[in-house]
Amino acid sequence: MNNINLNETDMKRTIMWMLLAVMLPGMGLMAKEKQKTIDNGGSGAYKAVATEEKSFSDAVIYRPVDLKTAVAKEGALPVLVWANGGCNDTSLPHERMLNELASQGYIVIALGSMQDRIDDRPLKKSPNEQMIQAMDWITTQTKKKGSVYYGMADATKIAVAGQSCGGAQALVASADPRVGTTVMVNSGMGDMEMSGANRESLSKLHAPILYMPGGEGDVAYANAIKDYARINHVFAALANHLTAGHGGDFGDLYGGSFAKMLTAWLDWQLKGKADCGDIFLKGKMDGFPEWTMKSKDLAKGFVFEPFTIMEAHVTNHKGQDIFGKLYFPNDTQVKKPLAILCHGYNSSTREVEAYAECLAMQGIASYAFDFCGGSNNSAVRA
Repeated sequence: MNNINLNETDMKRTIMWMLLAVMLPGMGLMAKEKQKTIDNGGSGAYKAVATEEKSFSDAVIYRPVDLKTAVAKEGALPVLVWANGGCNDTSLPHERMLNELASQGYIVIALGSMQDRIDDRPLKKSPNEQMIQAMDWITTQTKKKGSVYYGMADATKIAVAGQSCGGAQALVASADPRVGTTVMVNSGMGDMEMSGANRESLSKLHAPILYMPGGEGDVAYANAIKDYARINHVFAALANHLTAGHGGDFGDLYGGSFAKMLTAWLDWQLKGKADCGDIFLKGKMDGFPEWTMKSKDLAKGFVFEPFTIMEAHVTNHKGQDIFGKLYFPNDTQVKKPLAILCHGYNSSTREVEAYAECLAMQGIASYAFDFCGGSNNSAVRA
């Protein structure tokens, strides 16, 4: 064995490099937090990223990559706390919509750690209290020097939202005084109880609320309609996608039209954009061809109903009763265009209701009827 003579300085240097060789790989793993780019960062002005944070590990944060640039242009960013469908601890099914919102200048905190595939870990239910913990976390982070979110979030502008069961979690969290607005996506309580929420939860609302069902094919549609009818003390809006069903279209590129509607609502409620308010106050639905809108603030005497649906019976030359529905726009135009809508074989007026409602939103009246003897599904049979 050869003798190696090291002076004290060489020995210290050798020991230091040996320690670094052992420590650096582990330090690198610890420092590197998981991130994901979705839809090339989104279509908004600020490329977004989905990231995990060690200080709030059971969540995904969707935010602009360059927070400083976004804040320089927008001011401190509003916050959305999001609960998932099934109350599950994964935002994977909603990530395109949440990422798109972040690209428009928002910080989104979604319950559940990040996933690349829905089956890459067992799923569990997110507890309701995580909605409150998310608000606490961002409030702390935006005041904490050294945090990437220091001065970046506006903790006075917080929204809560959720899809399906997640909507129930958002409704429970809505009682928190920090909440500035609530959004129920494919969700409503009706007469049921879910995740600690029920019809009594509506009375605890203190800020505007938006319902976003997916038409009559959405299992939550009837409950959303009941909730909307029962709310009489805060501003409420019902934006209905007539054909999306319970799954919405938020899995489409850039989160589909659900992302556009959610962004418009939050831009109005949290950023004060008046043109976005016209969508909900006046039914200015350019860019939303498959949506209908109604809203109200009964405490202030405001009601916006864009059209009225009336039963209209006609007796034909054989004395048979023809059942129909008239969709009549509630606008100031004296004479309105009229479309007669005919259903297909063995169907009924229900087949064309979505078309009639879309036409009514555009100021076009329509009459939809059931053919006599043309269907086993007719509302009134000859």
